[in-house]
Amino acid sequence: MEKYTNNDIAMVFNCGQHFRGWKSRFLWFTAIFMLLFPLLTLAVAITVWAGAMDWTKQIIFTFTFGNVVMFALYSIILWILIQNILLRKNISKWLEDAVEVVANVKRLDLLGQSLVASKIEISFNLDGRFIRAESDFSSKVFAKNRPLMKFLDCKLILLYSPTYDRILIPDRALKRK
Repeated sequence: MEKYTNNDIAMVFNCGQHFRGWKSRFLWFTAIFMLLFPLLTLAVAITVWAGAMDWTKQIIFTFTFGNVVMFALYSIILWILIQNILLRKNISKWLEDAVEVVANVKRLDLLGQSLVASKIEISFNLDGRFIRAESDFSSKVFAKNRPLMKFLDCKLILLYSPTYDRILIPDRALKRK
């Protein structure tokens, strides 16, 4: 088996994708850029305090509203970055004992052809025992496992960590089609 690194893994089954490359850099840049807005507010407050500008209700409202919105967006981006860092650490741990397996990916329809009530199932054999993993209920749009939807009824080469019971999906598996 070839040696895989954190950057070779596109996603983890039931955990979702992790951001790498330009997506990760964009999130970090956005988080740092958003910290500049409170500094701008502080600069305006200093100019008002120095007497160079007068406060109006519109200026107070604009800066207060802007800071609240920036704080909310910053909190969301920071949460995404923290989740991404934790997932990357776990992926490194899961890769230590991961083995390559050829897995079948299929969709389980629970209510006819409903997209809301569908699951993805990954099944494979490892050392003579049959292993089967199902995703949570999810819609096609907001699913953590959405990249796997185009590989239904296919065989993929995936990584399985027997110690942690995790299925890792390498980039090569998702770029096959």
